[in-house]
Amino acid sequence: MARTREHPISSVNTGNELYQDTIGAEALARAGNNKQLKGVVHELLFRDKLNTNPANIHEGKTAVLTKNPTAHAVDVVQMKDGKCVGRFQLKDTTSDSGVRDTLSRTRSHQYRSAKLMGTEETTQKYNASISANDKRMESTGISSKRTGRIADNAGVNSPSRDTFLNNMQDVGSCAVDSFCVGAAISAVFAIIFSLMPTIALAWDGYDYEAGNFVEIEKDNLVRSGRDIEIYDYNSGEFHDVHVNDIDRYGSNVELDVYDYTTGQTRTLEMDGD
Repeated sequence: MARTREHPISSVNTGNELYQDTIGAEALARAGNNKQLKGVVHELLFRDKLNTNPANIHEGKTAVLTKNPTAHAVDVVQMKDGKCVGRFQLKDTTSDSGVRDTLSRTRSHQYRSAKLMGTEETTQKYNASISANDKRMESTGISSKRTGRIADNAGVNSPSRDTFLNNMQDVGSCAVDSFCVGAAISAVFAIIFSLMPTIALAWDGYDYEAGNFVEIEKDNLVRSGRDIEIYDYNSGEFHDVHVNDIDRYGSNVELDVYDYTTGQTRTLEMDGD
C-alpha cells in the first residue's frame, strides 16, 4: 500500500495544538483552575514570543515570569547576563470594568516601572479610553480569543457567553496567522523554557498609611538591621531604607522600616512567598 505524504498544514496545526496544550498545563500549574487563567496564558504566550524572537536570541535575552503569579506591577521580565533589561505588565481584559480598573492603576503609577502590554482586543479598547497624558498600551500581537480558547481547553469555564464563538474563530485563524505557522518550533522552546524556574525579580508590597505600592528588588537581602533599597511608586524613585523589624502574618510579611529619603518610619505589607 502506497504511503501518503502528510500535508504540511496538518503538521503545523498539530504542532500548534500540542503547544497550546503545553501552555494550558503550565498556566494551571502556575495559577490553578480559576476564571482569570487566560491572563496567565497571555503571559506565557508573550514570554515564548520574546524567547523565539531571533533578535532576542542573538542578543542573549531571556524572558521569564516573575515568581508571584499575582504580582502588582510586573508580570514578565527580560534578562541579559543576569541583569533585568525589560519589564512588562500584561493585560487581557476586554470588559468595560476591566479597562477602567487598568486605567485607574496606570494613573496611580502602579505600572510606572513596566511597559504596559495587552492583547489585541484589550489594547484597542484601552487606548480608545485614555486621555493625552495617560500611559498608552502596546499590543502583544496575541488575541484574547486565543488566550480564552487555551484557558477553556485547560478546563476553565471562562465567564463569557461568547466563549464558544471565540474558540471557533480562533481555530479558523490558526490556519493563516504567523503565530501558528511557527507553532511547531515554538513548542520545542515552550518545553525548554517551561523547565526554567521563575525568578523572584521583585517583592511587591503596599504602604497602607501612605496609600501606595512599593517594590523590593531581587538583589536585596531583607533582614532585620540591614539597609535595603525599595522602589516607591508614589514618588517614582528608589528609596534607601533600614529594616527595623520583620513580622509574618499568615501569608503576608510586615516590614517595619526607616526611610532615609523621607526621614520617616514606614510599615510595608509585603506579598507572601
